Amino acid sequence: MPLLGPQPDRYASRRRVRRLQRFVRPAATVVLVAALTAGIRGAAAHVEHEAQKTIRAALDAEEMTWVQLKIDGRTAQLRGKRPSLGQGGEARRIVEAARCDVFGIPVSCVADIRADFGEYQPGRKAD
Repeated sequence: MPLLGPQPDRYASRRRVRRLQRFVRPAATVVLVAALTAGIRGAAAHVEHEAQKTIRAALDAEEMTWVQLKIDGRTAQLRGKRPSLGQGGEARRIVEAARCDVFGIPVSCVADIRADFGEYQPGRKAD
């Protein structure tokens, strides 16, 4: 015997959930990607800062204050006027040997070293 009047919709709550999921999933994905991107940028800045601090301390310990150091990603850029012949190579060796503690793991501070010390001029003081 058929019921008269409107029938209750047994699946209305499921449809509402599906409709809601159509908007929630993409929004959650955007938020997750944004959080991961911000985390990666923050980690990169942390690694660069740690490398700058460690390498500068190693150079200063060897009295190589004449070296101008700039860290860009995993590349160290060295500049300056070397006070004596061979000092540029020594600065490179110090940078290569430097180890940074990144999230508890000791790793090489830089992957690439670019040095531009100019031409050595005997008798000239370092800047």
